[in-house]
Amino acid sequence: MFVPFYDASMSPFNLGFFNRSLIPPLTLQLVLTKLYIYKTEINHDRIMWIQLRIWRGKMMRFQKRQVRRSRTHEVTWKLVLGLLYLPTIIAILLAVAFVLFQRHTAFADGPRGYNTNLVLRCAGHDVAEGDDFELVVERTGNMSIHRELRVFWNTTPMSASESDYEPLHSEVQTSTPYETEVRRMAHTFQTTDDPYSEREEIFKVWFSTSERGPETDHCGVRILDNDPVGFYRMEMFSSPKSGNAYAAGEMIEIAAYFTGDVSTQFSGSDGPADYTGIHILVGDERKVARFLRGNDGNGGGRIIFGYEVQEGDTDTDGISVEAGDPDANPATGWVYSGEGNSQVGLWTVDSGKTEKVNLFYRGTGNKSRHKVNA
Repeated sequence: MFVPFYDASMSPFNLGFFNRSLIPPLTLQLVLTKLYIYKTEINHDRIMWIQLRIWRGKMMRFQKRQVRRSRTHEVTWKLVLGLLYLPTIIAILLAVAFVLFQRHTAFADGPRGYNTNLVLRCAGHDVAEGDDFELVVERTGNMSIHRELRVFWNTTPMSASESDYEPLHSEVQTSTPYETEVRRMAHTFQTTDDPYSEREEIFKVWFSTSERGPETDHCGVRILDNDPVGFYRMEMFSSPKSGNAYAAGEMIEIAAYFTGDVSTQFSGSDGPADYTGIHILVGDERKVARFLRGNDGNGGGRIIFGYEVQEGDTDTDGISVEAGDPDANPATGWVYSGEGNSQVGLWTVDSGKTEKVNLFYRGTGNKSRHKVNA
């Protein structure tokens, strides 16, 4: 922009005379100078205003960025804290839900809440044959529940038979006031003392919460046999050569299993084992199946007895093994053919071959696949 030249020496005050002709140019020069200064100030203010606007815009953008960052940090920390506290929150919710659920369902399964959280305590139950024993039903869970306990007791034979204990079938038991208060109820069971040798007698005791309901809990019980070594099982060891009937001259073999090792020889002797046998029933006739062999050649834990079918033998139902009962009159089952020979028989090895085997044993029913037609 052009700025008029202004020379101070031309000021009328510096002139020796007052030249009116110079006033207009001088006045114009002053006006133009003032206008320039005013415009310059206006431009400066405008520049300052623009710079202020730019600065304010930057500040606002900076503040917005700061707000966004702070919100992002806040969300991140909330997420981190939520993840840290999540297991605790879940545990608390589960505990609350468990309490609420238990309170809600405490008496929903039975007419009066008998079957709520019942368990059977049975840590290692071995019982001597003939002894009784106790099992305890206990209510667990919510300690505020004090309702009667009512269960239906049952027993199921496993390797034992129902003759080895007093069987129970849906026998109901309800707790006394004291048992209700302590949340425990005991029941006594009885085993049977018999003269038979058994290898392992196990049965199951269980209870349900309704008369014909499913099993709620159970215990396995093992009866410890107190009888000497003897027979615990008989089975057929042979088969007919043709069909299901033996012909004349065929050998019927029966395996007898013992609860321990046995020997055919008395201590210090060589007693004749072939004098030893068991009675079997062929039709209506008693026959003697004599000692044939043992699983170690001299007895062991299994002995094979045999009978050779004779002409005229007939059994249309199947042969059977007679039960051993030395107290019967006459005695049944066991046979010592060599009368008067005290060394004849089977002897228990664990006694040093000085004690004979237990002569009480259970027989068998008719074996339909082992008929006789001679």
